[in-house]
Amino acid sequence: MTGVIYARYSSDNQREESIEGQLRECRAFAEKNDIQIVGTYIDRAFSARTDNRPDFQRMIKDSSGRKFEVIIVWKLDRFAHDRYDSAHYKSILRKNGVKVLSATEKISDGSEGILMEAVLEGMAEYYSAWVVLPMKKARASVLFSMKPPVRANEEMNCGKALRLRFISERSERHHF
Repeated sequence: MTGVIYARYSSDNQREESIEGQLRECRAFAEKNDIQIVGTYIDRAFSARTDNRPDFQRMIKDSSGRKFEVIIVWKLDRFAHDRYDSAHYKSILRKNGVKVLSATEKISDGSEGILMEAVLEGMAEYYSAWVVLPMKKARASVLFSMKPPVRANEEMNCGKALRLRFISERSERHHF
């Protein structure tokens, strides 16, 4: 099987080490799963909130040439933070015979894998939206929870989900 690696970091505050760490883990995943890496695509200081990323677009275009069968990402949030973009581009890739794999998130091929992938993508979009909340809402969230919402790679239980919903609704009602 042949594959490529897609790595990305979102801001100038992050450093090249972020890319190197992603590449290292993706290569280890490829080796463990007998995937021959035939290329890498890297976007530096580009957010996944948009699909306006040069190497991302080049990778999608290159997928039509059927030179690779999988795209390996460190985490699914490297691919997209927008569920629509994720579904749109994965549909194009699927038509081109290409699948997106996460090096660090274990997602099965069965029906439970569909659900897990949807949850991870939803959490990435949620976290992305939370980061850009107006300061007023962010202050209210910190005031009531004293920590940001859970990230997709953390264990989330029903209590945390309810608390996050309560905090969000409460801050909207009280206009902090």
